[in-house]
Amino acid sequence: MIKPLFLIRAVVLLVSTLKPAQGRPLQDADSVPANTKALYERDCAVCHGVGGDGKTDIVKERQFVLLDWTDPKSLSGMPDQYIFNLIRNGRGKMPAETLGRANNDEVRAIIKYVRAMAKGQPAVPPAARTLPAPNK
Repeated sequence: MIKPLFLIRAVVLLVSTLKPAQGRPLQDADSVPANTKALYERDCAVCHGVGGDGKTDIVKERQFVLLDWTDPKSLSGMPDQYIFNLIRNGRGKMPAETLGRANNDEVRAIIKYVRAMAKGQPAVPPAARTLPAPNK
């Protein structure tokens, strides 16, 4: 008698904990894990800005042109895989975020963090956008 009740409670608990997380958008950039925010601030914010507007002193001095991630249109046409590849491999004067500095899960978290900076744009990308498989 105890085993069926235990099984039912376990299933109910599992379903109740998984259901709210599915498809839930990140409400703002402050709701991401602290290590993601710290990683962004250490490796990205020097050029892209803490708030993601791309208007930092180094950008002005070196005359870079960066996207304003607070504008929902800036990343709307970029699939996560494209952003992942940019972060992982770098481009032009943007350095690569090598595996030694951030693993694939951390890069995915940075993508969510960056998407959360856009006003009115969901941080969780649509299902059509794909990312590489997680690190094992």
